[in-house]
Amino acid sequence: MAKTKSSHTTSTELLQQSDALRRQAEDLKRKEIPGVVARMKEAIAYYGLTARDLGLAASGSPKVESAKPPRKKAAKKGRQGKQPGTIKYRDAAGNAWTGVGRKPNWFVAALAAGATPDSLRVDAAAAT
Repeated sequence: MAKTKSSHTTSTELLQQSDALRRQAEDLKRKEIPGVVARMKEAIAYYGLTARDLGLAASGSPKVESAKPPRKKAAKKGRQGKQPGTIKYRDAAGNAWTGVGRKPNWFVAALAAGATPDSLRVDAAAAT
């Protein structure tokens, strides 16, 4: 008497079938990659996209607006660039400081040597 295959599928058989299907899907995916890449390159060229637009650049968030031609920025009126501030402190050697930001070394050294901020003020030096 010959054995006939049962109509019941075991979990092991299902796992084997699942693995086989997964391998088939991975093979198919690998075969599709060149076509997908070619279509992507075509779209990138057509739309003029950059790595930044695609979110692949190191800096910042992706922007998809670059398909539009860049607009020219209007010239700003008034202050062009950073202008130096008004000098408030000066020493006998000609070192100067606006009083904004970190105290320069010459200023700190002058204070340590006994000078006062008022004695280094430009308006105080001009008055004497």
